[in-house]
Amino acid sequence: MAQTAKSLRGKYIGSVVDNNELPDSLLNLHKSPLADFKAQVSQWTAAEARAVQEDLAGNKEAISHRQNHTIIVVSFGVWDVWNMLDKDYDTATQSVDRSIGVIIDQLNVLSQSLGTNELKVILTLTPDVTFLPAFRPTRSHIGRHKEAVQITEYWNRRLREAAEKWDLGTIYLFDTNAFLADLIRDWQLYAAGIEEPNGLGKNQEPGWENVDDACVENEQQLVMTSEVKKCDNPEKFLFW
Repeated sequence: MAQTAKSLRGKYIGSVVDNNELPDSLLNLHKSPLADFKAQVSQWTAAEARAVQEDLAGNKEAISHRQNHTIIVVSFGVWDVWNMLDKDYDTATQSVDRSIGVIIDQLNVLSQSLGTNELKVILTLTPDVTFLPAFRPTRSHIGRHKEAVQITEYWNRRLREAAEKWDLGTIYLFDTNAFLADLIRDWQLYAAGIEEPNGLGKNQEPGWENVDDACVENEQQLVMTSEVKKCDNPEKFLFW
């Protein structure tokens, strides 16, 4: 999710765990796909090895300090699940299983690369993609709401199970889905004039004004061009 590419046809694709899980029709829209998690791990470990060799020059104490203070943040799932929406549920869950396996395999690679069994990892659960503005206007997704929620729940359940079994360090799971749901519900309660005992309904800073639509919209004009329209107050939009 660190990178997003846009094809000439106005379709988007973001980084996923494994590009092998992407449909050929989607890959054909791009001359070269974005780096998936495996590629990003390879790039990072190579850069880290150079930094240790060039900057620390064998200083064991400095290297140990660097490793002990390194926290790996891994955030995938939104684009993975999004690209499974056109698959049947069984096929999608098989794809999820393979992707979760890749995540754990790559965490093992990171642990081995750093030479530690005490790797510190922040791993994010994926939010429900039906919350996203792009889901609603897509006609091909009408009637797929239930399946999308089920795939998201399956992804998060399998990721949580895999994280609990991993023994080469400590994984901190951040529930992005619950976090996003609370932000949306907070605004909805605020708009309805309701405040719950848990604090939801106050809509405190930054004080969202829109939790449904994207700030930036693309209006396709020609095959090769598109006009980008941006909202006047982006800081008040939950979705960019």
